[in-house]
Amino acid sequence: MPRTTTYNVLWFDCPQCARSFSTQGGLKKHKNSTHKQTQYAPPSLPSGSGARDDEFPEGAQEFEEDDSEAVPHAVPESRQYHPILNTVPCDQDGKPVPENSPPAALRPSNVQDNDWKPFSGRIAFELGEFLYKEEQMSQQKISKLLELWAASLLEHGGAPPFASQQHMYDTIDAITVGDVPWTTFSLKYLGEVPDGTIPSWMQADYKIHFRDPHLLAHQQLNNPGFKDGFDPIPRRDFDCNGNQVYNDFMSGNWSWKQADLLAQDENNCGAMVVPLIFGSDKTTVSVATGQNDYYPLYMSSGAITNAYRRAHCDSVVPMAFLATPKSGRKYDKDPVFQKFRWQLFHKSLVFVMQSIKPGMTTKHLVQCPDGHYRYVLYCLGPYIADYPEQALLAGIPFTNDFPRADIHKLIAPDLLHQIIKGTFKDHLVTWVGEYLTITHGETAGNAILDDIDRRIAAAPPFPGLCRFPEGRRFKQWTGDDSKALMKVYLSAIAGHIPDEMVQAIAAFLEFCYFVRRPIINQETLHKIEDALARFHMHRRIFETTGVRTTFSLPRQHSMKHYTWAIRQFGAPNGLCTSITESRHITAVKEPWRRSNRHEAIGQMLTINERLHKLGAARADFEEHGMLKGNVLSATTKALLQAHSESDQEDAENEDDDSHLAELPVRAAVDNDIIGEPMEQASLPPEDDGTPVDGKRVVGFVDMALTPQRRYPRTLLSVPFGMCDIFTAPAT
Repeated sequence: MPRTTTYNVLWFDCPQCARSFSTQGGLKKHKNSTHKQTQYAPPSLPSGSGARDDEFPEGAQEFEEDDSEAVPHAVPESRQYHPILNTVPCDQDGKPVPENSPPAALRPSNVQDNDWKPFSGRIAFELGEFLYKEEQMSQQKISKLLELWAASLLEHGGAPPFASQQHMYDTIDAITVGDVPWTTFSLKYLGEVPDGTIPSWMQADYKIHFRDPHLLAHQQLNNPGFKDGFDPIPRRDFDCNGNQVYNDFMSGNWSWKQADLLAQDENNCGAMVVPLIFGSDKTTVSVATGQNDYYPLYMSSGAITNAYRRAHCDSVVPMAFLATPKSGRKYDKDPVFQKFRWQLFHKSLVFVMQSIKPGMTTKHLVQCPDGHYRYVLYCLGPYIADYPEQALLAGIPFTNDFPRADIHKLIAPDLLHQIIKGTFKDHLVTWVGEYLTITHGETAGNAILDDIDRRIAAAPPFPGLCRFPEGRRFKQWTGDDSKALMKVYLSAIAGHIPDEMVQAIAAFLEFCYFVRRPIINQETLHKIEDALARFHMHRRIFETTGVRTTFSLPRQHSMKHYTWAIRQFGAPNGLCTSITESRHITAVKEPWRRSNRHEAIGQMLTINERLHKLGAARADFEEHGMLKGNVLSATTKALLQAHSESDQEDAENEDDDSHLAELPVRAAVDNDIIGEPMEQASLPPEDDGTPVDGKRVVGFVDMALTPQRRYPRTLLSVPFGMCDIFTAPAT
């Protein structure tokens, strides 16, 4: 018979994230493994902050794995902000406030700091978030769970946080923060129609669903979850040699030039320029059969760091779902139908962006993530798109009606499709296979490719290396797979192809790793240009061997413009299509799978709106300190505090602790421990008794969490495949 146990309360909260632990040892182990902090000796001179510009929001997850983070970068030594558009903080009436003034309250004066509305309390909020956002539980399962919950509380006269699944949905819909509703409009073909049968695409109404980008931008700026990644002022960073350094979007020259243009109007002095970054990409949600395409349009703010834009924290939000006109095969290459599709795309973009236009010339007072009010001026920023989308965007200058906007200068570099999957996987890896077939024949060429796959599969286990047990022969090929292959591909092909071909691929890999860095200085820019020149010189081997007849390839041509794009927009990893590709999962694919698959777009819009509200509500509750620790420990502490206050009022029960037994948990009663963070252990004294400035630890070694399986424990058990190395061979 199993022994009776009680639920263990997680008393010890991590002050740096939302994790909680039942023992001090667990908390200490977590802090040592997750929140490593370099300890400093007491400084004899003031020192600057050690925070990194590419630090991620706590608990957020990066969109793409960037192994270039391990490379040392030139951290900016000095920073110059724009002197005129310098984001002067104001009060809610628009009057400038003195420096270091406390920010205004993020909530109205009639709303208390511990107000959980529209939820009944923390339990209701976390339950709704868990069921709807994390588990994505169906309506039937939510109803079943609430039924079981109600049955367990029936004898105690209690009730679950929600009466039904519809009650939970209505509560989420009642959230006011982050509320930007969806709107729908229709467009239709109005050109000449042919005699006789009229094609169906000429008669159809094409619906476009969108949210007001002006309200979305205000909501993003008002989100307190972005306060640590708030980057509102155009700036120029410099290294110790006085050379400019490029990292976040606002460190590029483009944002500085936009500020210069706005500064020509004296009324804009002290305002904040906020570039709006857009991105669109058609995606398919079908799992098995059928062809269900959706065309989402996303929006992000340039006033947040690249790290926040790459993280899953609502920094990139779905703004619209564009129409996807379809026709029969006979019209696929019809010039009239193609022109209509292009016009539909550009007209839709112009319509959904109309609300931004007044804010591009007239400043608006907006509350920012840090709580201060500032006057904001918007501008159209870079557009994130793959090559077909870039060609579609640049074909018609639809930005002519917007101030200070030229789509031909706003095409963002695309690391994923141009470099990682494009030039490397689709071009170079394919060309190597074609060379082997041309030179050795199909049979011998396939044998060499098999040997290359064996070399790739034989890569030893090592942190940062992704293993390919079957080589590279699999159908679903992602950007992460291509980046993992880059690390082992060069050594796998050495000896099978000419040296100049290896040098061409090596030069390209150097270019790729340089442009993927989060911080790029002038020296790195020179290395990028040098690697590109060597790649262009050595890639001629593919032409002389008959693999290629020309190198007029748009994706490889784009490599020439990367140094220009870096100087304009900062590090390219903040404008990569991997951001929108990953956003497809949470904004399109998962909502579609949660729907009933019949005219699912309406259900998908509702799901996206609810997820956005839950994210905004969590940021609001966290800002007001309402989500510290876990829900069980917080509830238990509240009950203990309530009992303690009751005991103080009733002197007769002052020494009676029997009420603690009513709590169905193992509780710690040490008031010095409950809810109090552990103090950092004092540093051991130096041997000579003299403090030394600087870091005590210059680096960390991260050990593997799981030991390598089937690995010999002793040297004697290693299968060397030869005679015993410790004894002489028998004669």
